Amino acid sequence: MQYISRIEEVSVTATKEFALEETLQRMPSEWNDICFEFLPYRDSDVSVLTRIEGIQALVGDHMLRVLPGPIKLALTDLRHVKYLHRRNPLFFIAAK
Repeated sequence: MQYISRIEEVSVTATKEFALEETLQRMPSEWNDICFEFLPYRDSDVSVLTRIEGIQALVGDHMLRVLPGPIKLALTDLRHVKYLHRRNPLFFIAAK
């Protein structure tokens, strides 16, 4: 009986870690259909990435799936950024 709470704690942590590992393993395949398109920038040898909406959406989705809870909260509900910034400046930086 004395070990039940510790076993439950380890079990919860292991379950979360396993779910994160599964998520991370699926992520590379989600990029298979993404096509990076570049256009020349004016009259230079520089190319610019275009049509970035899908790329940004996928990056944002991946970030939200793997970030810890408090940072995820700051990114998904920006009303809390000021509150989090007062308590820990790193949350404000992460939310930008």
